[in-house]
This record gives sequence, structure tokens and C-alpha cells, in this order.
Amino acid sequence: MDTAWTPSIDDLDQAIPRTLIQDKPEIPVEADGTIGRMSDAEWDALVARARPAGERGALDGPGDPDKREMMESRRLRQAKSNFIASMVMVLTLLAMAAGVAWWLLWAGGFEKLRQWTEGVVPAEGRSGLGTAPPVLTQAVAAGDLARVAALMQGGVDANGTDALGAPLLLAAARRGDVAMLRLLLDFGADPTARGALPYTVFEQVAIENLAEAAETLIARGVDINRPDLIDPCYTPLMRAVEQGHEKLSKLLIESGAMLEPRPDCGAGPADLARPHPEIFAAIMLARAERERQRAASARPGTPGAL
Repeated sequence: MDTAWTPSIDDLDQAIPRTLIQDKPEIPVEADGTIGRMSDAEWDALVARARPAGERGALDGPGDPDKREMMESRRLRQAKSNFIASMVMVLTLLAMAAGVAWWLLWAGGFEKLRQWTEGVVPAEGRSGLGTAPPVLTQAVAAGDLARVAALMQGGVDANGTDALGAPLLLAAARRGDVAMLRLLLDFGADPTARGALPYTVFEQVAIENLAEAAETLIARGVDINRPDLIDPCYTPLMRAVEQGHEKLSKLLIESGAMLEPRPDCGAGPADLARPHPEIFAAIMLARAERERQRAASARPGTPGAL
């Protein structure tokens, strides 16, 4: 059978810190530890039993006038703080809305948005990884030659980059879209551009074994011996050889790629080709043929001899 429990002042302090006591705090009121909400009268009676007669303190219940006044003052201060915070938020939102309205109506915002979505914003007006307008990036990805041509004629820069910082020329090369590649080149796309990548478009083509794109770029006169940005001793041929891309390596060799190491560089294409016998053989044969041609051109009476 349950028995009544009359806590002492210390019991009450341990149950609920005085600083947390509010109008109707929850405290253990039964011997078995049951938590329940007390009425004002129950609270006052409990405090009266737990404290010597005549003593007043922080445990006085809400029925006490001083306690009631203190709590009412606290509620008013809290309500005032909440009101001020709400007003600040409202004024901030109004200021932001006014700024947007000013930009749209008086600073040409509508026109700028239209230009951006239609892809006619000059490249120098954009920043970040994706410098090409989304409509152009999407058209290149979809192989939409007519749309890309219209955007180029409207003034869009062919050297823009996608959201990952890759030049659009590389995006077309990765798709194997030779027609798009040629179109972008016609409008001035630079195969030596890097965008946000560590390699140029042509170097990346060599690394990724995009032979069809490489053939197109070589036909357009790309510098196949341009030094690597990361390692100046490397050339596109060395990148292709290192990856073991036989077809692309032979294409670069036939196109006149440098076969000897660069000055002050220890390794050349042949050194990287040793794990790839077919490529190594192609390099050695090309070396021998070029040496034969140089020797022939140096003989007296030979056209081109010194």
C-alpha cells in the first residue's frame, strides 16, 4: 500500500533546482518516485510542511504575491524580446525583397536573367567553374549543332567551361562528337585551354585515349609537342604512352611528335614505352626513319642539304 511522502527542503532542492522553479513545476510527490503536476494549493501545502513556520524563500508557490509579480515581469520581458526579434526578422525580409525588386526593375535584372538563360552573356561577365551558360552546356551535351551555332553567332564564347570546370571542347571530345568538335573549333575553341583542369584539352584527349578527337585536333594544327603544365618534361605523346594507348600513340608518332627527351629531362617516350612492346617498337622504328631522313638530307647535292 502506497504511503505519503513529505519531502524536506533539501529533498526539494535535489529534485528541482530553485532557479528552474516556475508556476507549476513537476516534482516527485509519491514515495515510489512518481512524477506528477501539482496544483497551486498542493504546492503551497507541500512547501509549508517542508519549511519552518514563518520562513520565506525561493520555493514559495505561485500563490505568493511577490512570486507572482516576479514571474509576470519575466513573462513581459520575454514577450518584449520575442516581439523585437520578430520585427527585426520582418524588416530584414522586407529589405531583401526591396533589393530584389530594385535589381529586377531598375538595374536590368530581368534582362540579365533573360540573357543568361538564352546564353548571350559574354564570357568575361561570368565566373566560377561553369563559365558557359547552362543552355550552351546542355546543347553541347545533347549534340544540338543548330542550337550551339546560334549561340555562337549570338556572341557566346566557345571557350566556356561546364559546371565541373572542363572546357566544352573536351565535353564534345568525350562524347566522340566530331561534328560538335569541329563546330566549336570553327568558332574559336582553343584545344590548349585548361579550364579548371590540370591538363589542356589535347593532353586530356591523349590521357583518355580519345583517338578520333585527337585526329580532328591534329588536323586543325594543334601543337602536339606542347609541354605539360604539371611536368614540363612530359608531352601529349608521353601521356598516351604512359597509359598504354597504342593507336593514339602511333597517331601522334606519325604526326611528328617529339621522340627524344626534352633538354634537361631524363626520360623520353621510349623510356615510358618499355612496358608496351608495340608502342616501343613504333617509337624505335620512327626514330630510325627520322635519322635516315636527316642523314639523307645532309648529303652534298641532296635537296635541302646544308
